[in-house]
Amino acid sequence: MTSDNSAKERYFTNDSAYVLPSDDQEQKRLLEQHKFITRTFDNRLILAPIQFADGDQILEVGAAAGAWLHDAAQQTGTNPEIKFHGIDIEDRLFPSKPPPNMSFSVASVLDLPPTWKGRFSYVHQRLLMGALTETQWPIAIQEIYQVLKPGGWIELSEGEILSRCPPGYNDEHLRAHRILHELGTSRGLVMDIGSELPELLKAVGFVDIVAISKRMPMGKQAGELGEAVLENSCNVLRAIKKPVLMKGGFGVVQTGEEYDAMIDDFQREVNDVPGYTRGHSITYARKPEGMRG
Repeated sequence: MTSDNSAKERYFTNDSAYVLPSDDQEQKRLLEQHKFITRTFDNRLILAPIQFADGDQILEVGAAAGAWLHDAAQQTGTNPEIKFHGIDIEDRLFPSKPPPNMSFSVASVLDLPPTWKGRFSYVHQRLLMGALTETQWPIAIQEIYQVLKPGGWIELSEGEILSRCPPGYNDEHLRAHRILHELGTSRGLVMDIGSELPELLKAVGFVDIVAISKRMPMGKQAGELGEAVLENSCNVLRAIKKPVLMKGGFGVVQTGEEYDAMIDDFQREVNDVPGYTRGHSITYARKPEGMRG
């Protein structure tokens, strides 16, 4: 059912197309999301075939509270000679006491520091579908290309906004999808960017491009994982309530009460009917050797 937290004022970043808030509630949602995405991909945080060595530097774009960065540091054997750095457009969620080989700074992937050129062996970016516009995606990928070492790897992790449902059981699912689609479109976002990433990477000059897609179950009939995925999806809808209502509800809802009821109905429908799934894709690619620019 709809959480009481949905009525609380949420903090949104100004001067950004990003549709989600940056606050404690969002930090909790991101952590739960990190857990089930990691589980879906067999607890592997890095799919690219890279072997790290002393002196390597790893960058995470859109780091938020650093959940992925922290776990990636653990999976690489806590080697103190490997440096981890996270960036975000807001510092509100940055950890107050990161490990000695981990740092965070406020920066945009659209304008990375020139001094970072050729610095990183690996760059990870997850779920910027709700942040980057259609015209910004090529810029972001070009910026990452610039800061990678020759032979370095990029890994982009993106989801689908449209969950799949059994035939005949899609009324509330389609209403929720329309809300997400219309809000994204109103801000120039590409909400299903995952399928376009291979071509965008190729256009910039990346090689050895691999895209891996998996589906995550939704709803209580799919057990603990399904419940977590559904609750997270509902929390995304709760998080964007304010900007949706400011846009007039896109012809789907008119009031906050109607919006909350839509989420409740969506959650009930998915829980009552087995077979709902949500897709997620990870695309990785390599910067060719000998390419400095």
